[in-house]
Amino acid sequence: MIWAAIRGLATQQDSDSRFRGNDGWGTILDPIAGDAYRTRRLGEGVLDSRVKHENDECVQSVGSVAMTNGGADTALGHLRVVEIGEIPAAYCAGYLAGLGADVVKVEPPGGDPNRMHAPFAGDIADLERSIPFLNANLNRRSIMLDVEDSGGRETLEKLIERADIFVECTPPGHLASLGIDDERLEELNSGLVTVSLTPFGQTGPHSAFAANEAVISAMSGVMMSQGD
Repeated sequence: MIWAAIRGLATQQDSDSRFRGNDGWGTILDPIAGDAYRTRRLGEGVLDSRVKHENDECVQSVGSVAMTNGGADTALGHLRVVEIGEIPAAYCAGYLAGLGADVVKVEPPGGDPNRMHAPFAGDIADLERSIPFLNANLNRRSIMLDVEDSGGRETLEKLIERADIFVECTPPGHLASLGIDDERLEELNSGLVTVSLTPFGQTGPHSAFAANEAVISAMSGVMMSQGD
């Protein structure tokens, strides 16, 4: 169903540049303060923890493969994706980014905790050198927002308004507790495709349980079919 929706979006013609600049660098316009967040290529300094400040480069390009600018020659280059949450969201959005979609990753203040997962390139522990993080987050840009704060939440909503796809992997009920539930998403962007990734769904007896691949394999029966 998700891919059917994406295929439907792929037939739309989109000539605006809501996420893209015209000078080869990606730009996000802060809809609240009017500031332009310039992308920063990997390795140009430690990630700035500030969210909104004129001329601060709070949005950076993540990964060693350059973002596609314009997207005319890629399968999903006309689509804009907003991603928030844990590693499953990163991998999901990564498939779209690999096909040319313009993906903006929303990170918490201080950066995604996965940035500090070893091993690090050159054995140098740094927010921009985690090999597992880079592997999961190629071909996208990122912005740090405190979505618990009303200003950060408003900026997230403005990004969602301009997106085609919203990919989230947060604890069930978390976004709803911030006022960003299904009804609010519908108000913000009626054409939005929302991809919600959880171990056991948003509702039900196991919805609040944490899980990893081993737990899901065991509970789904896959592990038994493999003789484990």
